[in-house]
This record gives sequence, structure tokens and C-alpha cells, in this order.
Amino acid sequence: MTTTRFKHFLLPVLLVALAGCGGSGDPGEPGSSDVLTGPPVPTQGPEPSVGPSGRCPTAHPGPGTLTVVKAPAPCNDGPLWSGWRCVVLQSTANTNGVTYQVEARWNVVDRKPVGSWTWLVGGRSGAFFREGTTRANSVQDALVGDQIRSIDLKFLGTSGTQAFPRNGWVNISAVYADVLQWLVRNKVAEGVVGHVGSSGGATLIAAALANQGCHKYLDGVILGGGPWWIDLNQLCAQGSQAPKSLIDDWTWREMDGSRPCQQGRGADPSFDCMSILGSTSVKHYFKTKVAVLVGTQDPNGTFIAGEAQNWLSRITAESKSFERPATGHNVLSGAAGSNRVLALVRQITAAS
Repeated sequence: MTTTRFKHFLLPVLLVALAGCGGSGDPGEPGSSDVLTGPPVPTQGPEPSVGPSGRCPTAHPGPGTLTVVKAPAPCNDGPLWSGWRCVVLQSTANTNGVTYQVEARWNVVDRKPVGSWTWLVGGRSGAFFREGTTRANSVQDALVGDQIRSIDLKFLGTSGTQAFPRNGWVNISAVYADVLQWLVRNKVAEGVVGHVGSSGGATLIAAALANQGCHKYLDGVILGGGPWWIDLNQLCAQGSQAPKSLIDDWTWREMDGSRPCQQGRGADPSFDCMSILGSTSVKHYFKTKVAVLVGTQDPNGTFIAGEAQNWLSRITAESKSFERPATGHNVLSGAAGSNRVLALVRQITAAS
């Protein structure tokens, strides 16, 4: 079994400065409407500005971008969190001018774990996996017996990852990278380190691997109901309007009101910059085991499965797997998916 790889992130996140208006989004795990629909489409918006160099803007998260808002302490938040510890972290790694706060809660506090896994739901990532209607809490509890620590993450604030101005998973991945660095430095994430993500919580980590060098920390990732938005040049060239409205909402609409993806024109930042796997993204994760699960009952399973398989075909990893368990969009919503996640966490931890 390997120990955590203590290295600095070497690759920058792709960042943009955005301004404009937008909503707070769905407060929970996304459903079908979060993937394929968006607000009404304006007939015309202002043309996006043209970048001076054609290169993706970059920024480096580091010690100066993260502060501890609430020091680690027992959670004291009811029986569901009995024995867990809580910390609130604040990150300015994303240079769009937004300060993000993330609360982390972890168990197995009385001994050194053999592995530590971060957990992140989708939507605006504004809820803990453990508090949802899924079977995540039973999976996390079962892992305690294996001496595997669960680190449940939640973006605070009314908008979570969709805090105004939104700027996409590629950019928000800088905040996760900042938090993960703190968790590793402070021995909260120790032993074998991995991530369980659902929907947007899967897409965000795919972006963190590609654009923040998080493959240097993560021995394994289990991604459910994602990732998607792998190649925006490809998606925005296709005839269907779905999910073009959502692409514009999360990347350009709040900057200048434009809809470059739906209107079939150029964008600034470019479609390439805002893709999960752009031309400058790292695609080789030789020490990371990758598992993707897309539920057969996911209402958008065809689109998501295609995107996830596209992603898998473009990356190199220590191992890769793709499965379609009989469960919904959040794969932990059913027994087939939750049982598989439990088995994969144990398998990857034991093999790393």
C-alpha cells in the first residue's frame, strides 16, 4: 500500500474574470433538468471579447489562497455526525473575484486511516453526501470497519459552486485543489487518497485531474453520473441544443449575456479553454485508478455515458473501468450503485 504523494500542484487552473447576472441554481443533487435544459434562450447577445493571445488564462492555488475560517473541532451536529470532526476553509484560488467557503467533515478520528476519500455531490455541491437521500451514509459507515476515512465536502453559501459569477467546473476545480492540499498537509487526507463524486462532483474532479495536477494526490477516483463537457468544441458543433444552454449558463452567460455555444460562434475564453480536456490539459494519470459508473435509470444516461466514455478514451490511468449499474443519476441512490461504490473504495484502497 502506498502513502499519499506529497507534491505541489504544478499545473494551473484555467480562470476567467466574469461579471453579470444569474441565479443560484438547484440546491441539491442535479436531476435531468440540470443536464439538458436551461433558462429561455435570448435571440441575440453581445459578442464576446477576443483574448489578446489566444491562450487560456491561468492561476496557481497555494498556501496564500486558503485560510481556516473555523478550526477543526467535533461536529456536534446530531447523531448522524457523532464522532466526526468539522472544519470550514476559505479559498480565493479562483481569481474570478469570488471567495468560496467549503466545509469538510471527516470520521475515523481516533486512529490513522489506511485510506481517506473525499466525497462531493453534484448540483451546486451545497449539501453533504451523508445528509442526502442516498445510501452514502451507510457506505461511509461500512468503511469505518476497514479503517477507511470519509471526508464529506460541502460548498457553503446560497449558491455553492454556482456563486455569482459562475465560471464552470474547469475553474472551480482550483478550489477543490486548494482544499485537497490543506487536507493532505494537515493529515486529514492520509494513507491512500481518493475521491467519490456524483454528477457535477464527478465533473469537477475530472477537471481537477486535468488542470490542477490532482492526479499527483489522488490514488483513485470513483465518478458517478459523469463527467461530461469533455470537449466543448465537439459539443457546441453538434446540431442538438442540449446541453448547449447549460454550457452557456455555466461559462459565458453571466459574463456578458452572450450564448456562443447555442449561437454557434466563437467564445472568450475559448471552448477549448473551458473543456474538461482542452488542448493544454494533462491527460495521463499513471498512478491513479479510475472507475466510472453511469446508472441505467439515469434519465440522461445516454448523453452522460457517451461523455464519460469519451473522457475515458482520452485519458491514461493506472487502471480504468466503466459500468452501468441499475441505479439512478446519483449512483448511490440505489443498492446496486452504492454496493458497487463500497466495493470499489475497498478494492482501490487495498490495491494502492
